[in-house]
Amino acid sequence: MKSTIVACVAFAGLASAASAQIFPEVEDNGSKAAANAFVMQDGSVLRGIAAGSDLDYFRVTNTARPLAIYRHRLILTSDIAGHTATLRGLSQSDGGAGVGGVINQNTDIAFQSSVILPGGTSRMNQWYGFGKGESLFYRVAGTADTTAMYNATLVTDTVEVTNLGNYQPGHITLSSVNMGHNTDTDLWVYDGNLNAIAGYGNDDTTDPNTSVQSFLNRVYAPGTYYIAISDYNTANNLASPGDDDFRTGDVLDFPDIIANSSSAAGVNLGFQIYNDSLPFKDGAFDVWWGRFTVVPAPGSLALLGLGGLLAARRRR
Repeated sequence: MKSTIVACVAFAGLASAASAQIFPEVEDNGSKAAANAFVMQDGSVLRGIAAGSDLDYFRVTNTARPLAIYRHRLILTSDIAGHTATLRGLSQSDGGAGVGGVINQNTDIAFQSSVILPGGTSRMNQWYGFGKGESLFYRVAGTADTTAMYNATLVTDTVEVTNLGNYQPGHITLSSVNMGHNTDTDLWVYDGNLNAIAGYGNDDTTDPNTSVQSFLNRVYAPGTYYIAISDYNTANNLASPGDDDFRTGDVLDFPDIIANSSSAAGVNLGFQIYNDSLPFKDGAFDVWWGRFTVVPAPGSLALLGLGGLLAARRRR
């Protein structure tokens, strides 16, 4: 049984250029420092012309919403095919085991490159936010032939979260190791207010064995927690922890968003509940979300297998 993250976007519901809130580019906006800054809501449109060596940077800020997990997409269209778009980010250097990643401020890397949506020429970028007015850098590039105007329309959906049940306080292990697949998984844990918890992420594991799959053992106090898992690279604005075996993955510039850079679809994330449900990454840039609650109770160890919730105890 596949776990569907969100329903497909109904593209017929995209706001038309005639009725949407339009944000035209203002030159010179060829870098992060010079990016045009706009606060966008669902249906808003970025508009401009990018031809030849012209690069258009935007700092996109989502409007505030009630606290929840939202999937945001920018859908890029033009009468002349050839435009591309990227979510921009920062590089990260390896500070060594026990230290973790060191984010290289003032860098500019292509964190996520747009993909062409099935059945057309529209290009899509995607990220997740929490209704906190989060920001990111978005860049549109063209070719010598892309002299027509482009439109990048924001589409926002609420994300379905899978309830993973209740567990006891203490050490909880999240693991996708030896779950019958070879996906290079990447995960991060969020608290009940959907704040990324510093140090509570993992891409590759060194314990019990070196692997491109994820293994995260941390202490959890009573409360609600969210797991975001996908394939490599899945990142927010936090540096890799010191016990991550891969500490040079690119990250994002601002807090309160998370994105995936992989366009692979139909990817087995090996997250099984009582061995009867294997969630999948269904589409490009998708991230799978689960929620669990830690309740006051005796005991110190539960195993939430990302691939099974293979628990040392039964769910309550």
